[in-house]
Amino acid sequence: SFKKINAIGGCNDRIIVRPMNTYSNWNGAGYLNNFYYGLFENIRFTNGTLNALNSVDLAGNTGVNFVTGAGRTLYWVGGSGDWDEATHWSLTSGGSGGECIPTPSDSVVFDDNSSTGNMTMEISSTAFAKDLTAFNTTFDINVANSPAMAPSSHIEVYGNVWFSQRINYNYSRELVLKADTGSFLFKTSNIEIEHIEHERGAIYTLIDTLKLNRFEQTAGKFQCNANHVDVRYFT
Repeated sequence: SFKKINAIGGCNDRIIVRPMNTYSNWNGAGYLNNFYYGLFENIRFTNGTLNALNSVDLAGNTGVNFVTGAGRTLYWVGGSGDWDEATHWSLTSGGSGGECIPTPSDSVVFDDNSSTGNMTMEISSTAFAKDLTAFNTTFDINVANSPAMAPSSHIEVYGNVWFSQRINYNYSRELVLKADTGSFLFKTSNIEIEHIEHERGAIYTLIDTLKLNRFEQTAGKFQCNANHVDVRYFT
C-alpha cells in the first residue's frame, strides 16, 4: 500500500508507472493520490482515489481516474537532434518547435520540412507515438542510438507505422507495437529494421516487404498479406 502520493512530472519528463511483471495491485489505504504527467500501464488501484492528471492510459489499468487532453499531431522540425528535445516538435509542418514531446496519444510526422538536408534523429529513452509516419523524400533520416541511450530505451507505437525509402534505420532496440485493439498498417518501404515486438491484441497488415533481424509476437495478428518477409529470428 501507499499513502498520499503527489507525484509531479512534466510534459517533457513524464512519470512512467508500469509493473516489472504482468500487473501491479496497489492499495491506496483510503487516501487521495495525484499523479501529474504520468504514463500508466497494468495498474490495479483499490481503496482510495488515484487521479492521473495530464496522463495517458496505456491499457490494463483499473481504478485510475484519467484526466487528459486530446491527442496532437506533432511534426519534427529543425534537423538533427534527440527525440526528447522539445525544440524539435511543432504543431505544424516546418513550424516553430517547443511543443511537449510525444505521448502515446500523439501522432508523429517526419516530412520534407523536418530538415534542410540529411539528418540524424537519436533516441536516448523510450519514444512514444500513436501513428509513426515518415514522408520525407528530399533528404535522408538516420535513426540512431543516442550515445546517452538508457538501458530501457525503445520505441512504442500505438497505431500505424509508415516509413519512407529515405530512412536509414540504425536503431538497435525494439520497435514495440502496443495497440490493444483495432487494425493498422505497417509500411517499411523495403528498409531493414532491427527488432519488432508485437505484444498486444491489435491487427497489423503489412503492405510491402519486411526485412528484420528479430520478430517477437506474444498477442494479436501480423498479416503479411502475401508480401515477402525475411526474418532471422522469430519467437
